Amino acid sequence: MANGAGGRNLAVTTMLPDAPWMATFDEDWLVVTGGRSATGQAVVTYRVEEDVWQISRSGTITVEELSGLTSPALHHVTQPAVPHCHGGPEQDNC
Repeated sequence: MANGAGGRNLAVTTMLPDAPWMATFDEDWLVVTGGRSATGQAVVTYRVEEDVWQISRSGTITVEELSGLTSPALHHVTQPAVPHCHGGPEQDNC
């Protein structure tokens, strides 16, 4: 897939085995496909949408225990820019 787009997994482990938690995403190009919330250890699956503007971008997935007893965990996602190809001798490097 172009420029780092595609499916990914994020493993979540809580301090207490039965602690409920929820994952939130701060960018619309980060799309949750499973496991937005659970109890204890689980996996959040998400998809990174293709970057049609071909610019570098970053977003954050925040996993927060609903008890409020621990600080939220932040998972940063960066999608690098892809060079534009306009033909010519350097096109082989695209």
